Amino acid sequence: MICENTSPTLTSIQPDFEGGGYLAAQLLDEMLAKGLPKKPVMRTYGIKTLVERASTQDVKGGARLTTRAMEFMRLNFVRSIDVRDVAAALNVSRRTLEKRFAQVRGEGVAHALRRLRLDNACRLVCETAKTIPEIACECGFVSSKHLMTLFKRTYGMPMGEWRKIHSKN
Repeated sequence: MICENTSPTLTSIQPDFEGGGYLAAQLLDEMLAKGLPKKPVMRTYGIKTLVERASTQDVKGGARLTTRAMEFMRLNFVRSIDVRDVAAALNVSRRTLEKRFAQVRGEGVAHALRRLRLDNACRLVCETAKTIPEIACECGFVSSKHLMTLFKRTYGMPMGEWRKIHSKN
């Protein structure tokens, strides 16, 4: 909550809470089987991922607008926003936004938004058991068919096959 509500938003580490839960259950099982330990027991677990936010982005010169656009897209991509919405939120023309974005990032705003959505869809496919329509809705895609087409074009295989190979469940 703190990381999301500062300006700029802060990059943070997302702990592996699920792994921590498994370790806690394992420790409880050991305590039930062997009794309470004589010394305090400490177990550690790792991180799940790095949540990159605006604080780690280089914001020199004309990149400020691009950074603000990326932050707006990151916070709102689950809604069906498009380039016009991003430009309106930043109070600039679509042409200005597209021009600066291409200069700084070397890609269009729509491409960056699509990549953000696809990256999130890929993460959800690997880390959850959600259905493809649920993932499409959660990632701001208009339809699950559109998501499946883009996913296959981008990653070279259908989402179900990707899930079988890369699933963390």
